[in-house]
Amino acid sequence: MRLEIHFNHMTRSEHLETFVRERLDPVIEGVLHRHDCHVMVWLMNVHSRVQRGVPELRCEIEIRYPPKRDFFVTKSSDDIHLAIIDSVDALKIHLDEDGKREIERRRTARSAGGI
Repeated sequence: MRLEIHFNHMTRSEHLETFVRERLDPVIEGVLHRHDCHVMVWLMNVHSRVQRGVPELRCEIEIRYPPKRDFFVTKSSDDIHLAIIDSVDALKIHLDEDGKREIERRRTARSAGGI
């Protein structure tokens, strides 16, 4: 697995990189079992010119792995740690559902080929 962490309008932090890796590694390794996947994480501070209050902190995760599979999740919060946790949780649910669909597709193809 290749993991890239990008910071946009935020200062790069070893603490945040470690936090992302600790949260994301079990999800990716537990669900995908693939060494050829590419995971990109963007941690960003989104400034709004209209609202001059608390800045919106966003975590976006994109996973690409063959054959032409792409997943994209984005979550926002006023705390970057919560945005990371929410986006990893949403990604896990998304990957679990995709895995169930793939198992069902294989089961249907196997039963249709055996008739």
